[in-house]
Amino acid sequence: MKVTCVFLSSICGIALLIFLLISSFGMAAFYDIDYFGYEFEKNGAEKATGYSIERLENEAQLLLDYMLLDEAEEEFKNSDFFNEREKMHMEDVKEIVQNAVNIRRVCIVLIAVSLGAVFILRLDKLKFLKFFAVSFGLTGILFYAAAAAAVLNFNKAFVIFHEVLFNNDLWLLDPRESLMINMLPESFFVDTFIRICLTFSVLWAVIFLVSVYLIKRLRSDGSGD
Repeated sequence: MKVTCVFLSSICGIALLIFLLISSFGMAAFYDIDYFGYEFEKNGAEKATGYSIERLENEAQLLLDYMLLDEAEEEFKNSDFFNEREKMHMEDVKEIVQNAVNIRRVCIVLIAVSLGAVFILRLDKLKFLKFFAVSFGLTGILFYAAAAAAVLNFNKAFVIFHEVLFNNDLWLLDPRESLMINMLPESFFVDTFIRICLTFSVLWAVIFLVSVYLIKRLRSDGSGD
């Protein structure tokens, strides 16, 4: 049963961390259009693009809707705000976003199955929580190490990120021709990356501390089954 406990707790810990990471990305970058307005003002997007902040917010909202909602696809593709290269790149981005959504759903299933198995198989809850805390904690540390490396050389990390995820060079946009790159310069992505890391850190810390509390609680009760 120990092997089963280690396996299930590890699956649960890793799946939960991936779920939190994807959710943090969504919370930081997709559900707060006011954040985009703040970034547009901060980065001088109005001057760089020649469009008002309100118009840029509307286009940003359409961009987000396109990636998340099928009903926004036609409106985005018929828009004359972005050029064809930008639209082709966003098709690739949308595919990645949709894959991330599907991965998050798989993670929810894995978490539910792992937790359900603890009760169905009557596994030692204390051992499960211990192994969960270890897997969740270690994978969290790995994330922080990667995030720290990215912050130290964001430009290089940004290039590597795109080279890994995209099999074309459509993401290389010319500031002289692209409204998108003037709307969303590198400083926007730096701020958004930090925002994602902060959101993730809060969620990760809460869950890790709760798991430690539950371990101490089970120990003091002298039970695990």
